[in-house]
Amino acid sequence: MTETVQRKTSFTPGPWEAVEHDTAKSHPFPVGVKCRIVKLGGHTEADTICELVGQGENGKYSSETTDANARLIAAAPEMLEALEAVINYAPHEKWPFTPAVEAAIRKAKGL
Repeated sequence: MTETVQRKTSFTPGPWEAVEHDTAKSHPFPVGVKCRIVKLGGHTEADTICELVGQGENGKYSSETTDANARLIAAAPEMLEALEAVINYAPHEKWPFTPAVEAAIRKAKGL
């Protein structure tokens, strides 16, 4: 594995979770379904990693899509950790999926 893939980044450590969030209190304009990604067990604004607003075509809101996106984002720290474990398990091996895993790690780390 290359040095660049191993470099640490400065994102907020996981685990994270997706929670519902009231849009009416935080936005003066109409928005779609809104979720917050927070530190696991966090319930304050200080625990917020990001907020996710979903608005589909023609102003129709898709709570299913927004919820799915929020779950995927919330799982990101664990997925990155799992991908790094796969690569570090046997770094001398070149499995068919190794380039894709290394590319995903680089993307997650902004490299």
